[in-house]
Amino acid sequence: MPQIAPNYEENPEIIDIADELITLYPELFGGTDLTRIAAFSITNKDRKEGKSIWEIMPVKAPANILCNKDYIIAVYMNSYEILDDAHKAAMVADILCTIPAEGKGKLVPKDVKEHGVMIRTLGVDFMDNPDLPDIRKGITDWVRG
Repeated sequence: MPQIAPNYEENPEIIDIADELITLYPELFGGTDLTRIAAFSITNKDRKEGKSIWEIMPVKAPANILCNKDYIIAVYMNSYEILDDAHKAAMVADILCTIPAEGKGKLVPKDVKEHGVMIRTLGVDFMDNPDLPDIRKGITDWVRG
């Protein structure tokens, strides 16, 4: 049986949320250049059990020169569209933690050390927390290392 290629549709909401978070928390996300990031939803495939709702793909030279992007974010639409505002914001913050200040297609490892601010502030398995606070409403005490 042949594999079905993913269908990608641009998802500007992710960039809008990222812009809000960068404005609210410049000390955490201020070095991120949103003009170098594209966000898409996969609309024709369901997320497999155990797979992350999002992935980020670096765009390396010379392709980044042609498309003017250093990162492509992809989310599974069937999982993304059921998230409430708090979970969408937390997901986007987690994605932003993966982009280093210098950008240029480099990625920060998604591990307890590098994404520790998310875990320390929002808790372990924060995406599974039904009472997750909406960070767009202003968490002032990000718990750093």
